[in-house]
Amino acid sequence: HTGGNPLFILETLAALLAQDATALKGAAAHLPAPGSVGQLIERRLQKLSRDALKLARVAALAGQDFSVALAACVLSAHPLDLAESWRELEAAQIIHADREGGAFAHDLILETTLRSVPEPIAVVMHRDIALELQSRGAPAARVAQHCYSAKDWVGAGNAFVDAAKDARRSSQRTAEAEHWLRAAECFDRAVCAEQAFNARFESIDAVLLMHGVERAIEVVNGLLQEAKSTQQRVDALTAHANTRLLAAEHSAGIAAAREAYELAQQLDSPWPRFEAARLLAVGLAQSERASEALPLIEPFRELIEREGAPEQRMKFWSDYAYVLNSMRRLRRTADALLKAIETARAAGDFGEQATLTSNYANTLGNLGRVPEALEQAQRARALQMQLGDTGGPAGGAIDMYIGMHCASLGSYRDALTSLDAALACFVRDGQAVWSAVANNHRAAMLIDLGQVGRAQKALEYVSSQIDSVQARREILAGRIERLHGRDGVGHISQALTLLGEKGDPYMRMLAQLDYSLTLAPDKAVACCEAVRRTAEELEYLGIAAKARFAQARHLLRQGEAQKAVDVLRETPTLLRGVQPADMYRAESWWIEFEVFSAGEHRVDATTSLAKAVDWINTVALPNVPDEFSDSFLTRNPINRAILTTASRRLQR
Repeated sequence: HTGGNPLFILETLAALLAQDATALKGAAAHLPAPGSVGQLIERRLQKLSRDALKLARVAALAGQDFSVALAACVLSAHPLDLAESWRELEAAQIIHADREGGAFAHDLILETTLRSVPEPIAVVMHRDIALELQSRGAPAARVAQHCYSAKDWVGAGNAFVDAAKDARRSSQRTAEAEHWLRAAECFDRAVCAEQAFNARFESIDAVLLMHGVERAIEVVNGLLQEAKSTQQRVDALTAHANTRLLAAEHSAGIAAAREAYELAQQLDSPWPRFEAARLLAVGLAQSERASEALPLIEPFRELIEREGAPEQRMKFWSDYAYVLNSMRRLRRTADALLKAIETARAAGDFGEQATLTSNYANTLGNLGRVPEALEQAQRARALQMQLGDTGGPAGGAIDMYIGMHCASLGSYRDALTSLDAALACFVRDGQAVWSAVANNHRAAMLIDLGQVGRAQKALEYVSSQIDSVQARREILAGRIERLHGRDGVGHISQALTLLGEKGDPYMRMLAQLDYSLTLAPDKAVACCEAVRRTAEELEYLGIAAKARFAQARHLLRQGEAQKAVDVLRETPTLLRGVQPADMYRAESWWIEFEVFSAGEHRVDATTSLAKAVDWINTVALPNVPDEFSDSFLTRNPINRAILTTASRRLQR
């Protein structure tokens, strides 16, 4: 019946309490101890006029959103009516002026002022503040906080949804994940089950990126339990598939995506089918069943180009590129990734840009364009850093690939740093497959550094369920055996058995090239020729270049020096400037030196030897950690041979 602002009611309540000794005794229990700073602040507040205290309470409730204009609206007053109260608060050192209007002189004053407002009054005031902020177009996150404090659960939920979308548009993915989950909490409180489900579903991508697989699985398990309708069941299964595939749990991911795809046939909209189909295609491609994957995703290309929203176009081109990569169509993969990157850039999505740029870097690496690959991988990391601290496997994967490319180019110190960071991420998140891949890369680099014992140790991880990962470990174990004077044929044979005829062709070609070292020269030459042709057909140009060097060396073993020279000189245009894959960089120049020397091409031989020495001493060695410098020079057999030969030539 006061007909005024809720703060007038507060004044009336205070007067009533003053007449009630029992109430005063109860209130005293919540006041600071006599003589405390809090009590001094209470006394300062009690000395304020009624209007000044009202203004102080509005400022405390509004917090960082406080302004004179907001206070005038909430208190239904003209700004000039607040002038005396404002001066009084400044004189009492309660608030001080700033460019935004005003702020409390100390956090304790703010807290004490807030405690002086009973919760029922605060709830109504936060509602009014939220309405005023909303009318002024304030950021949704700020409106959401006041709606939450006002216990307006539906309003808070909707505001947090808007805040999450704002955060996604500005690539603030940690904030996005928090806003989605706060929205879900608010809708739960409002008993709005469908809106709560949708908010949790929308949070998955951001949670995966910023908090990792385990946290995302917790959210997904809740979705699976809560799903009621067919649409919700499809959404939950799609989120489950996405999470499992990112964790490299292919079987579980494929099963969930397939179930979602079949259920989605019951829905009128094509987009749930698209989401399920693209994830199923990715899962099949990951399981080396790309021929089954392409017919699933390719039919959506026309729909995407005609009606797709930017996010849907980005997902299509990204996953389409993944399938094309699995089918060894690397140039088409690169083109698709560039389209996906451009879409992500237009959308301002740094997270997707980072992941897609990292994938593009790997494609360039497979094409043998290693310096460009490293540049793109570093760009991916810079994009990832704009997201803040990301705890998911995506950031670890970027570090791992940077380490791999750095090692290929001789930047060993940076490579170790990046691989260690990747391993720490994967171990923390319990990502066994990713850890195995990173350890394989680390072992290969340690072999180059002459650290055979450490390389062997790096391979002592729990066996991966992925055949290509296990095969890689066997290839590296075979190389370590050869460094110890054995043939390593058992490990290489095991790698080829694991891969079979239908296994990962990239890894199978690497195993075949290592296997050629155990064959008679004529069979080894034929093996390398077959690998070279296959690699060129599949566009693995780095492997094609390595096969050419290996073939030249076997021809030299066979006594065919001129043929070996011809193989090196007849490099096709597509291989020019391509760096051999999985090959210590100086070894290619060493092979050239051996071949040209045997073919009596002394000038070319000297040039190749000089390139090798220069790379070892001026490119690699300054970037080798100090503790590995000696082993790099003396226990890497290629370096030892190059430097010894160069030293003898200089002596002559």
